[in-house]
Amino acid sequence: MGEHALKFLFKASNNEVEYEALQAGMDLYYALGAEHLCAFSDSQLVVSQVTGEYEASNVAMVAYLATVKEHSLSFKTFEIKHVPRSENRQADALLNLASSSPNGHPKSIRWKILHRRTITPEIVAWVDRSDTWMNPLVDYLCDGSSPLDAKDASHIKNKFQWFLLYGEPCTRGPLPNLY
Repeated sequence: MGEHALKFLFKASNNEVEYEALQAGMDLYYALGAEHLCAFSDSQLVVSQVTGEYEASNVAMVAYLATVKEHSLSFKTFEIKHVPRSENRQADALLNLASSSPNGHPKSIRWKILHRRTITPEIVAWVDRSDTWMNPLVDYLCDGSSPLDAKDASHIKNKFQWFLLYGEPCTRGPLPNLY
């Protein structure tokens, strides 16, 4: 099949590069009709995330992992194994060949240039459900309970009419669905 290489025209971490390479390989083998795929990577983090041993927490890693999991369903079997960097001579030789050739493009290697990431990470906004200045006000509006401090209780009783509760905030359960 020959050697293949990716050239990135965007900044990427080592792990993002590993995921991009994994996806490109999976796409290539799928296009060639492979039904069973065993991939090798020298990134312990990527291998452990794909196998489920580690959890992806970074937004980009979550998106890459989801894409790899989705792509893996295209094969009857998919496996990924960790190869220590010291034993990954083929990848090192390809890198050295690419960096030593004129214009960094050896003629014996097929190149694919990536202008941007292949993923679009979803932006996740986490809601902090810890106590806020609104808690005593919500308590008063829900069940009439007021703070023990007389000054705070007076303040709440004077201001409560300015506020209106939507959804089911008195249940103190999950936030109401706003969509």
